[in-house]
Amino acid sequence: MKTRRHGSGGQTLVIFTLVLVTLLGAMALCTDVAVLYFNWAQLQKAADAAAVAGAHYLPNDTSTATSTAITYAGYDGVPSSQVLSVTFGNANSTITVKLQRTVSFFFARVLGFLNTPVTVQATAMVQPAGGTNGMFPIGLSCTGTDPTTDCGCSVSLVNGVATTTCTLHYGMISGAPGNWEPLAIGGNGANVLRNNIAYGYSGTTYIGQGVYLPTEPGNIVGPIAQGMQIRLSNSAYSDGAPPVVPLNNLELNDSRAVVVPMVSFAGSNGKSTVPVLGFAEMWISSFDPGTDNINVYFMGTVDPNAIPGGGTPNGTTPTGVTLIQ
Repeated sequence: MKTRRHGSGGQTLVIFTLVLVTLLGAMALCTDVAVLYFNWAQLQKAADAAAVAGAHYLPNDTSTATSTAITYAGYDGVPSSQVLSVTFGNANSTITVKLQRTVSFFFARVLGFLNTPVTVQATAMVQPAGGTNGMFPIGLSCTGTDPTTDCGCSVSLVNGVATTTCTLHYGMISGAPGNWEPLAIGGNGANVLRNNIAYGYSGTTYIGQGVYLPTEPGNIVGPIAQGMQIRLSNSAYSDGAPPVVPLNNLELNDSRAVVVPMVSFAGSNGKSTVPVLGFAEMWISSFDPGTDNINVYFMGTVDPNAIPGGGTPNGTTPTGVTLIQ
């Protein structure tokens, strides 16, 4: 009997040893899997950020889009050597960033596995804006959807680049008695107009057939000047000339960068509503407190607050970026 009990205990010890070795092996392999997942998550995050950053220069500047994507991947700890490719598609309205990193194993080496490549990719798309937040409450009087030809603007050289310049709130709109271009976005009155000029409308403004905005009639000089003083004081640029043409994403978030609704004032008489024809991304170059004229440059770039509305970029309407893969 004693011999049998001793043999049973020996068998238990052998089984326990085998189970322990298996458990330790599984835990070791799980550690390698966790390292793989960590690297995959880090690469995917970097690819997403790189694709979105690069898309801000589409469809017109794929060279800057590429360099920007690589730079932003680096911000997330991915060197350029791990950027497999940056490619474009759909008439340069999409950018795909592919990253790859070789991850070494620790415990799987005992099974003959030394390392493995981890590959991820992300695709971002630019689409014409269907809506935006932070709208500037001065309408750009237009007859069509192209601010470079339909809105009374002109072309001049800015930093050696031909740039479209426009003037907002320059006088009563011809054929629209009482209207000087201010819009009552989010409410009526001087206080609302002042705050919207200073900080942008806090709600969402949409574009599309049947979308109208109410006008704020009258030459409202004081509130416009007060709002503009606040907005320009929050800008990082005391000189209104754009430091770069086109502006990069950092400068798009400056308070001088505004999204202006392109509207038709035709037939308006006093307090009325006007159709929204499109959006225009503008850079405020100067403001004249004596006349309340607001001089702007047409940027034709991505609106960081845009809600993509679908379709293909046309080079004039502000675009929004969305991550599609």
